[in-house]
Amino acid sequence: MAVSHYLLTAFFFGYYFAIITSGSRSVVCRLSLGIKMSLNKTGKGVLVLSVAAVAAAGLFIFFYFNQNQPGNTLPVIPRVVLQKDWPTFRGNASLQGMSKALIGDKLKIKWRFKTKDSIVSSPVVIDGKVYVGSLDKNLYCVDLKSGEEIWSFGTKDEIESSVYVLDDSVFVGSADSFIYCLDANDGGFKWKYETGGKILGSVNGMVNSKGQKVVLIGSYDGSLYCLDPADGNIIWEYESENYINGCPAIENGKAVVGGCDAQIHVVDVNSGEGLLKVDTESYIAGSAAIKDGKVYVGNYDGVLFKADIATGRIDWRYSSEDAFFASPAVVDTAIVIGSRDGRVHCVNPENGKRLWTFVTNGEVDSSAVICGDRIVICSSDGRIYILNIKDGSKVGSYELGDSIISSPAVIDGM
Repeated sequence: MAVSHYLLTAFFFGYYFAIITSGSRSVVCRLSLGIKMSLNKTGKGVLVLSVAAVAAAGLFIFFYFNQNQPGNTLPVIPRVVLQKDWPTFRGNASLQGMSKALIGDKLKIKWRFKTKDSIVSSPVVIDGKVYVGSLDKNLYCVDLKSGEEIWSFGTKDEIESSVYVLDDSVFVGSADSFIYCLDANDGGFKWKYETGGKILGSVNGMVNSKGQKVVLIGSYDGSLYCLDPADGNIIWEYESENYINGCPAIENGKAVVGGCDAQIHVVDVNSGEGLLKVDTESYIAGSAAIKDGKVYVGNYDGVLFKADIATGRIDWRYSSEDAFFASPAVVDTAIVIGSRDGRVHCVNPENGKRLWTFVTNGEVDSSAVICGDRIVICSSDGRIYILNIKDGSKVGSYELGDSIISSPAVIDGM
């Protein structure tokens, strides 16, 4: 059958459909992607509907009949993948805790992987592999689909750090004071660098202004280190006055890290020069997040800060009833952070006013991930929660049983 016949048939189908619908006040079309369109009873509305019907019917008829012709097949429409990787702690270099993944409201276990001790480290997912450290002193690489171990690597002390993956290398810190570089494919040892104290925070990285790839890590010796990922040689060391527990957040050539000296440190990634400090008056256990030149971080006194990393000005303070050990998740309309008061707090990023809180049955040291209008967060009460970002209402949860301190990694389908 000629294409012109298909189109002629489609035209009459669309015309007939338009006449039928023109008698009603409005026509509502619901598509499978959740799109809603209302067309009023006007000549323009009928015309749009008729054209839409012609196009839809024409495409349907054309491809339906055309696929039966020799050598012809229906076009393959690729699945849209919004977020297939979670390549670093908190999802990106700025540690914003935001995922583009599409998630539902119900959770079910796909697989379980058991280590020899508790897991505090937060998982990183890239290229079909899941990397996670354990208090059993090992780093594990697990197949994303099956949950089977691909390789493991042993250190001399506990691993609370999350990994950073760059090209074919994996970087992880250990409480034995070393940062390790391993082969991402088989876990083979490449190099290690010894700091002066244990490493609990995660590794981060970027390309500096010279086009050089670098990795950054904080240590309990009070220093922030910048290393060459190729060989582990030190590029610079920035010294603070107390432990650095969190992961450095990076934006526009600046690294921001909190310390147990109560300071927010802003450091030039290219030179290692300290640019400014912001005093929060209590030590900082979690990692900061940066968005559009503003840093967000909570401290042990239960105060969440927003500050300008160019001027050091504090824009606002928000208080909870207990300490913040979690890191904030940051989007344009909300800041979400868990507290040891057992609540998940949602704050207006413009003025620092409370939008809502959600009460769990335990401390919330896990850091939230924002996925569109959903929030994924864990609690020491043993549950993974899915909350509505608009009002904090619970839309789903799953009980794992044991206390959860690790933060979720959220990708499409998981």
